[in-house]
Amino acid sequence: HDRDFNIDSNVVDIYSEGGGAIIYYKDYLNVELEKAFENAPDSLAIDVQLQSGSICIACIYRSMSLNDKQNEALLSSIENICDDPNFSEVLLLGDFNLPDVSWSTG
Repeated sequence: HDRDFNIDSNVVDIYSEGGGAIIYYKDYLNVELEKAFENAPDSLAIDVQLQSGSICIACIYRSMSLNDKQNEALLSSIENICDDPNFSEVLLLGDFNLPDVSWSTG
């Protein structure tokens, strides 16, 4: 692995069969873990401070077995970062496990 990278992760046990998220970023970037995702299962987000502004990058794993409370926590976290005026950009990446969504037409 490249020693010029830092890692933020919410994976507790890498040998389990559960989900989780991990974000690698270059060590010269000014990055903080975004607290809005603390209650979102298997997902995390980072706040990257750039000269042009702050961007939020979220790595999301939405398990198909989420219960209603977990799903609401994930949706609330997404809404919170998307509505945050401190971010000039928000990138949502990951596995959303939504097989019935037509991603090309919405």
